[in-house]
Amino acid sequence: MRNRRARWLMKRQSTGEGHGLQRVGFDPSTHPGRYNPLMATRRRTLSRRVRTRRLVAAGILLVVGFVLLFLVIDALVFWGRVHTGVQIAGYDMGHLTRQQAEDRLAELVEQAAAAPVVVVAGDREWPVLPAAFGVVVDVEGTVANALRVTRGHGLVGDAMTRIGSYFSKRSVDLNGRINAEAVDLFIADIAGQLDSPAVNPTLEFLGAAVTVKDGAPGRVVDGPDLKARLVETLLSLHSTRVEVPMADVLPEVTAAGAEAAVLEAQVMISSPVVLTAGDKKWRMTGQEIQAAIDCVVQGQGEAARLMAVISSAKAKEFFQAVAEEVAIPVFNATWETDGKKAVLLEASSGRELDVGKTAVALTNAAKNPTNRVAEAVVAEVKPDRSTEKAASMGIESAIGSFRTEFEGTANRIANIARAAELINGTLLAPGEEFSFNHVVGERTEDRGFHVAKVVAPDGTLQDDLGGGICQVATTIFNAAFFAGLEITERKNHSLYFDTYPKGRDATVSWDGPDLRFLNDTGHWILIKAAATKTSLLFVIYGTPDGRTVSYSTSDWYEVEPQGVREERTDELAAGQTRIKDKGQDGRSCSVAWVVKSADGTVLRERVFESRYPMYNKIVEVGTKQ
Repeated sequence: MRNRRARWLMKRQSTGEGHGLQRVGFDPSTHPGRYNPLMATRRRTLSRRVRTRRLVAAGILLVVGFVLLFLVIDALVFWGRVHTGVQIAGYDMGHLTRQQAEDRLAELVEQAAAAPVVVVAGDREWPVLPAAFGVVVDVEGTVANALRVTRGHGLVGDAMTRIGSYFSKRSVDLNGRINAEAVDLFIADIAGQLDSPAVNPTLEFLGAAVTVKDGAPGRVVDGPDLKARLVETLLSLHSTRVEVPMADVLPEVTAAGAEAAVLEAQVMISSPVVLTAGDKKWRMTGQEIQAAIDCVVQGQGEAARLMAVISSAKAKEFFQAVAEEVAIPVFNATWETDGKKAVLLEASSGRELDVGKTAVALTNAAKNPTNRVAEAVVAEVKPDRSTEKAASMGIESAIGSFRTEFEGTANRIANIARAAELINGTLLAPGEEFSFNHVVGERTEDRGFHVAKVVAPDGTLQDDLGGGICQVATTIFNAAFFAGLEITERKNHSLYFDTYPKGRDATVSWDGPDLRFLNDTGHWILIKAAATKTSLLFVIYGTPDGRTVSYSTSDWYEVEPQGVREERTDELAAGQTRIKDKGQDGRSCSVAWVVKSADGTVLRERVFESRYPMYNKIVEVGTKQ
């Protein structure tokens, strides 16, 4: 149809039909078969245009088809895989599945963790492993980011990214975190070794003459720059050397800015100053003022200037003497106890010298050429626990107590007294838990503990620091037991001691068992301890709520008679024997414990099980001839 219409249009144009025109000398009606050159040319031109358009369209379709086919094949090849050209921290991950990429990255992270980063400054080096900075790499998250490089950007975006990945690498940074505080501490340590701070001008005294000593520029570690370099390196999987960047720093004050301090200092040392507090007075001579003068910078930039001040640090002895004379001790509200009642003792405020403000007042007086008297600044010190606060805590009378008797070496007795001292006066808020190990702390010589016998894991008695404090744990456990408090952790000894209540002993160890109980009374409780050389008493004070405690102790069961183990020794003559360790029979018992409220409601019911394992009697047999 299109070709017919084209021929018809060409015919009309050649004959002038439709325009009221007709070619001169040519009558188409009389020459129907005659060749028309113009019309033929137009036909050929039109035909070429049509063919060209068809070829272009076919080419476009071919290219589009090829691209679509390529993208389909590419999508199939890299289905569930990292696309070619994608790297993580510079390492090629192309063609790997998610799991393969995660395994590969985890391997690289492990290798990097074992290789130190070396921080360098001249001929000094600080090698440090990434673990020191708490470096943690999110392997799964990083691989997920690598997979998303060619995904999730829309149809056109994904296509362009996929094609581009064949011609240029695309790197993905590690997902990770670093302990910034550890990095800051590391940089601070290096700065402490390398920094040469700028020195401000200062004052020099030669008799009554005051001169300015020039300052000097400095050179310090550029902390922010070093931190950025370290973080970048630590999250790069490449152990390398990191140069410490240094920065030049100038003094805060120029020599010209120090001239005013010279005039101030001359006035300050010209005569004594007097410090007063009520009717008390203290005199500081000109020489003492000179020895106490320090320089501080006031203002910034061009406005910065040096000021002469009396330093509380340089005049430490002077201010300490004043502080001792003006001080009034502060007393917290507390309780006087007698084993039954707790009587409230009122709090009282104290006062203390405000050294900083007093130094300022003294400086101002010294800069005054005439009125050279300063008033000491004394501040009121309020108690941490006021009388009103203590009265509201509900500590009125004893709600539980227990006493044990003991004997032993001087070291054991001293350990018992020390642990009791650390617990004495402990206050527990409603709902707060008591922990023996937390309150008493680690048993070390520095904390006042000595070597005495302890129960070893094999049931023998051996020397160790803190021996004897299980006497304290057992005593306070029983006080909490009879107070009806909730026991949250308790373990019996492996050896049975008949000096403790049957089935109601408690063992503790710094790196092992603890004794813990909860204050569930609804009011504060106060724990008081009193130790002598032969006895220990714990009393728990609070608000009695009428709760009662009852218990019953079982007979021994699961009894396992002890065996005998012989050990040969040449320390004894043949035929002689001696007992090296008595051991014990194995046996168990239980204590049924019931706590009831004032109206008879059972608050808690529990059975404390105690198992004392069998330990062989060890008998040494002589072999000496």
